[in-house]
Amino acid sequence: MPEVLTLIQSFIHEEDVAALDEFGLFIRSQIGMSPGYLSLSVWKDADFPERYLTIMHLNLGPDEAVIPLNIADAPEFETLSQSHLAPPDIRVLQVRQRHAGTPAQVEVGGFLSLSMRKSEPGYSVDLSDELADIFESLRYIEGYIGSLIGPNLAVQEEVLGAVLWTNRRAFDASIPGTTPYEVRLFERIS
Repeated sequence: MPEVLTLIQSFIHEEDVAALDEFGLFIRSQIGMSPGYLSLSVWKDADFPERYLTIMHLNLGPDEAVIPLNIADAPEFETLSQSHLAPPDIRVLQVRQRHAGTPAQVEVGGFLSLSMRKSEPGYSVDLSDELADIFESLRYIEGYIGSLIGPNLAVQEEVLGAVLWTNRRAFDASIPGTTPYEVRLFERIS
């Protein structure tokens, strides 16, 4: 079974965040007992207060869809969509490398840093290896929980990397003065 993280980035006014909670409850009620369901968590961007990240962690069977069709057709999904300031950005990371923890193991108030990088066509494995080398050095920072690396299922040249942290201080220690690519930081809220 391939392990995947479905990453749904949403731009929502803070007063509409309850729609994310309702969506999470609906997801858990629909697929929470399925054999491939591992977890669902909600995160808030640490620097941009209207950006949220919902992560569904799944082990998929060979014919399973990344987001089951009955979810996309559900009224709860429609309610969530209406609260968006812009269409949600949905990416699916196929986990190729994982070390230690998973998003479910991060406590509320913990952090996840997310980078999305693009390789030249045919070089996504090289970019994944480069990220793995970088993430290897992060393992020794106090507050590191784990990391996940893999391609976006829709665009294989896009490599996503997620690092899990106990606190913001640990993340800050991982970043040199500047980075050549964007790294977003999210705080777990549920």
